[in-house]
Formats: sequence, structure tokens, C-alpha cells
Amino acid sequence: MLFNLPLKTLLFWGVFISTQYGLHAQNSPVAFSFTMKKAGVSSAGVYKRYNNTLVRTLWSNVTYAAGTHTAYWDRVDDEGLLLDDTGYYIKVISNNLTYKWEGVIGNNSDSLSGSSKIRAFERFHSLAFTDKFAYYAIGYSEGIPSCYKFDINKPNNKINILEGPHKDIDLQCDYVATDGKNVYWAGYDPYDANLSFVFTTKTSDDKEYLHSSGTSQATKLGRTYASAIDLYTNNPNAHPSGLAVQKNGNFLFVAHEDLNQINVLNNTTGAQVQTLSFTAPREICVDPSGNLWVISGANTIQKFTVNSNGTLGSTLLTITGIAEPLAMAVSPNGSKIYILDGAASQQVKIFSNTTGASISTFGSAGGYINNASVNDYKFYFSDSVTQLSKPFIAFQSDSSFWLGDVGNERVQHYNSSGTYLNR
Repeated sequence: MLFNLPLKTLLFWGVFISTQYGLHAQNSPVAFSFTMKKAGVSSAGVYKRYNNTLVRTLWSNVTYAAGTHTAYWDRVDDEGLLLDDTGYYIKVISNNLTYKWEGVIGNNSDSLSGSSKIRAFERFHSLAFTDKFAYYAIGYSEGIPSCYKFDINKPNNKINILEGPHKDIDLQCDYVATDGKNVYWAGYDPYDANLSFVFTTKTSDDKEYLHSSGTSQATKLGRTYASAIDLYTNNPNAHPSGLAVQKNGNFLFVAHEDLNQINVLNNTTGAQVQTLSFTAPREICVDPSGNLWVISGANTIQKFTVNSNGTLGSTLLTITGIAEPLAMAVSPNGSKIYILDGAASQQVKIFSNTTGASISTFGSAGGYINNASVNDYKFYFSDSVTQLSKPFIAFQSDSSFWLGDVGNERVQHYNSSGTYLNR
């Protein structure tokens, strides 16, 4: 059989190509030459002339120097079948593209890659501050740790928590709180929904703190925690829904919305000292005087004194006028409580922590309901369609505050007057 491949000269991205003209025996290869105007990465293929269909890839991503080169086609297609008709051409294309990694769009880490780059499967879920560090939980971690911190002077640089032979923290940590000495992390095992608990790390060295009433507890796929407290091993309804700790008192509070209760634990021993009944308690926080704020029910917001035995005293304050209370925090000087309101508001409502009187509102009314123009004083805390993570607010000791603007995938930092600082 004879094979006819007509002479063809083509120019593709600076490459000249020609085939040898003539008749070829059935098993002889087809020689062709191509000229590179400059060195570059090239690819080559054989195409049907009448419909430009690729029938054989000769090579891909091979670098050739500038000049004329000769190559060969063995006249079979990509299936290894010998082609027995005529009318083919060979095309060589080349480029001199180079790639430079510049990081993930929208990521403000101070490194493009490496262990200090801030990244997560989900958004920040919770944030808590000591004088020097911010501790944050990222929820479901997909094979990477769920708990981290950053230096408040280097907020775009991640620091791992619980470094060691097993760096994969297997608890899905959704809440974090600190009293300055220890950091408390609350969550559940994403691979065993029956298991939930709180574990504690020390601010001095980030190692686990051992509560005298704590229990060694393994997660299903990895890490064993040395001292789990508020432990539930067979209850899928016991996932924590809020976490708060007294900075100068004895108590750690863990809310359990689906159990309709808040557990009060001794923050040193880890022993549970009280069970407080609430209807669907969610976000909780403690003011500098040790009083407990609770969001419960549909939109009930109340402040209580805490007795020496962990029970609650009378209701000190009730905040009204919040359609969808999502998170809250009290300023470090104890003068104000900031409440994130979702629904049609998408704003931060600020009230007196002493009288409950309304003081001011922070953020554009309605958020992005009116238009999609993004700015630093416009928030997306919730909606009725997307299952967003819960937003949060957390104060530094200088009274500047951070907002978890979850709908915009960002964590925003503002000074005590509400001026934007960083994200």
C-alpha cells in the first residue's frame, strides 16, 4: 500500500512546519521538519485535512531550542491503528508562557504558601483574644487542623495549635473562648456525630491542659485528646452551640441548643457543677464582671448574674428589637454589648451593658439587599437561602473588634470608634 502526504507548510505561534513530499511504503515513517523561531514549549499532532480532527498526538509540552528540527510520524492514530487513507497534515504549536504563583484570590495571608498561610476548608467559625494572640476555630477541617492562632501584631500569619506527631486535629471545633490562662475549644467529631466535647490548651505553650475531671478521648479517625470535658459519647443532639468563660471567675459555660440546656463547668477541674435550662440556647458571652449573656428561643437576649455555685441569679437586663440575633460580645471595659442582627438588618446593634439602652448601630442597613457594591461598612451575616456559618464578634483588649462577615468570606478588624483597620 502506498501512502500520500502532500507538502504542507504552516505557521502556528512562531513555528514553521513542512512535511517531506512523496510516496511512502506502508510501514515507513513520515518525516517532517519544523522551525522554532525561538526556544519554547511545543506540542504536535496529526489532523484530518477535511474536518481538522485530531487523530494522533505526537508529543505534548516538550521544550525545543530555536532552529529547525526533524521528527517522525509512524502513521498510526491514537488507537494504534494504521491509517490507510490520505489527506492529513501535521501541526506543531509552541508558546513561551511562564507561570508565577501569586496566591489565592482574596487571601490576605502574608505568605503565598507554607505553614503560615491562612487557609481552611470553611470560614472562621469563632475567635477569641488574649493580650497577645487571637485564637480561632475553623469548623470542619478536611484533613487539616481545626484550631489556630495568630499574633495580633501579625494577623495575616497563621500559627498551628497542638503541634506534634499528630497534627491533624480531628475534632470539628466551632467555638473558642479564653480566660487568658487557658483556651477552650468546643466541637464534635465530624466522623462520629454522637461524639462531642470540649478540650483545653494552655496559652503558655499551646499544649493540652489536663483537667482533673477530664477524660482521655479518641476521635474516630485520629487524635486522642488527653482531657476531654463536657463529654458526650452517644448523643448526636449534644453538639455545642455556644461557649463562654469567666476571665476572673471559676466557670466555663457550654450551650447545647438541641438539649435546651447550658452546662456550667469548673474551668479548672472540668467538673460539671450545674445544668441550666433554656429554650434553644445559642450564642453566649460573659462580661468583665462575670455576668452571663444568653441568646435563646427565637430572639430572646438576657443578662444574668452568676451565683458562687454556678446557678443564675435574677435577670439583670433584656434586649429587645433584634430580629435575628446571631452573635454578641461585651466591650473590654464592660460598658457596651455588641449584637449582630441578621434578617433585614445585617448590622451590629450596640447597647449599654449597664442599662440595656440602645446606643448606636454599625453598618449599612440591609447589607446587600439594596445593591451588590461591596465596602468595609456593609455586612452579609445571614440570609434565608445559603447555609452560611454563624458570624461572630470578638474584642481585643484595646477595645478594637473583629467581625466574622461570613457571607463575604472575610474577617474584618475595626478600632473602638468603628474605623476599618484590616482583614
